[in-house]
Parts: sequence; C-alpha cells; structure tokens
Amino acid sequence: MKSTRRGKFIALEGADGSGTTTQATRVAKSLGARGLSVVVTCEPTAGNIGALLRHLLATTKAGASGGPSAAEVGLLFAADRLDHLRREIEPALAGGAWVISDRYVLSSLVYQGVELPLWWVRAINRTAPPPDLTLLIDVPEIVARKRRAGRGGTHERFDHAAFQKQVVLRYRRLSKTFPRLQVVDGTRNPDDVTADILRVIARRRWLAR
Repeated sequence: MKSTRRGKFIALEGADGSGTTTQATRVAKSLGARGLSVVVTCEPTAGNIGALLRHLLATTKAGASGGPSAAEVGLLFAADRLDHLRREIEPALAGGAWVISDRYVLSSLVYQGVELPLWWVRAINRTAPPPDLTLLIDVPEIVARKRRAGRGGTHERFDHAAFQKQVVLRYRRLSKTFPRLQVVDGTRNPDDVTADILRVIARRRWLAR
C-alpha cells in the first residue's frame, strides 16, 4: 500500500496489561500541548471488521469447538488493519497529523505467531506500511497479569497466563530485529514511562525547537 504520509506514525506495543492504551492517551496529550495535531487509534478498530474481532475475542477460547481457528483470526486482524489504514491512518498522515496506534503489525507477529508460522503472518500483513517508530512497553508477564486482574473485565481469548508468557517472550525476541523499534521499561509509574517515550521521540528530531 502506497503511503502519502506527511505526519508521523507511532505504534505502541506490549503484552496485555503493559500500559499501551494508557500511554497512547498520555503521549498524545503531551504532543498536542506542543501544538501538534494528534490522532489516537487502536487495533482491533471500531470498524465493522474490528467489531467482529472484538466480539470473537471476547466470546471464544483458542481452539474451542465452533470458534474461529487461529488462521481465521489472523486473517481478520490483517483485514482490519487494511481497513484501519484506509479509513483512519493514511488520511490522517496525509493531512499532516501524528498518528499513535495502540497496536499494529508487531502485535500480529507476536500474538498470531504463537499459533501460526511467522512467515505466514508476515505474508498476510506484507502490504501494511511500517510505522516511523514502534515503542515496545516491556513488562514481565507476572506484572502484566496483576494489572489485568486489577482492571477486571471478561477473560478473553488471549488472556490466559500460558499464552501471555509466550507473548512476552516473543515481543522480546522480535524486538531485536524489528525495524525502528525502541524498548521502554513499562514497570515504572505512568509518568516515568511517558517521559521516557517522549525522550525517545525527541531524539528523532521530529519536534520543532
């Protein structure tokens, strides 16, 4: 997919409970205070495909009889991503806005890659252009698990501890070769994590002095 971006595209990644959603909002607020136009978005999206995905993730367990297979879920994520790019990300970037996405391609390589061949997950996402910067908010699985328990809610398809342990390991492994990626320690208080992210962005020299 051809990009006509004028703005900057930042993806936040991490295991469930790492704080990606919190940091997307906080970083966007800080950048907005500098006079930048910032769009915060997420995957799965609020579009039709994303809504179907959210329903499936909330109501089915991995491998459950009658539920979608890992491959079917992977294809839905890839389709939702293309819809995301077409409807939200690329128009915002073309207009000069900064886009901060709570999850993007790396999430698929990690989550779908637990159950599927990595080459196949890469292939179905090959037309999604890379972000200008990916920030991995890294936390140990036990920290992420405690945070998930603290926020309550329903137990979703990918929430069980054994799967999330694989998620943390895969994020750390893939972060070593993933392009334009910076790891941020997510175990600290949110203010410190936000400050770290803003320092990473500042080092890119994208912000006017």
